[in-house]
Amino acid sequence: MKRSLAHNSLTLQLGSLTLLFGSMTLLFGGLVFVGLVSGCGGGGGGDGSGILFEGTLTQGSEETHQRLAHGANEPLEEVDVCALGECSRTDIEGRWGFVADDTFTGGPVEFHVVGHGIDSTWVLEVPHGSSSIMLELVNRTDGVHPESLMADGVAVEVEHTHVHDEDGSTEASHDHSHE
Repeated sequence: MKRSLAHNSLTLQLGSLTLLFGSMTLLFGGLVFVGLVSGCGGGGGGDGSGILFEGTLTQGSEETHQRLAHGANEPLEEVDVCALGECSRTDIEGRWGFVADDTFTGGPVEFHVVGHGIDSTWVLEVPHGSSSIMLELVNRTDGVHPESLMADGVAVEVEHTHVHDEDGSTEASHDHSHE
């Protein structure tokens, strides 16, 4: 009887240790998972501390484009918006977005918008020290233009220059500010 009691006590202690070890393994595994998820910042752009670029792409109101089956002011889907080594494809509502590498803090940025017959390249001046940029892009007969720019929620005058790929020449800056 004494031996059976001692055996049951030892079995109970071993069972408790196994349960404790299993719980610690789950806790450690959970902490490692949380660390990995928070460390990657939820997706592209390094550690997630770079500038967030996002916006919309729509068809211009006064222009028509032969290769697009979209009316005036309609969103353009499945078009790539690229800059600073990152790209985003517009969704059905014309929305796009990406986080730039955290080494970029502002200055001139070359954007390339391509898809559905659109192939437009231009340079936009991004305010230094911004953490988020919101761009409303409009496709016109002469290419895609940034219609409005907000840096950290504040409207900024839009200054951009179109780039012509054939010879690398540029057009004069355009101002699309709406004050």
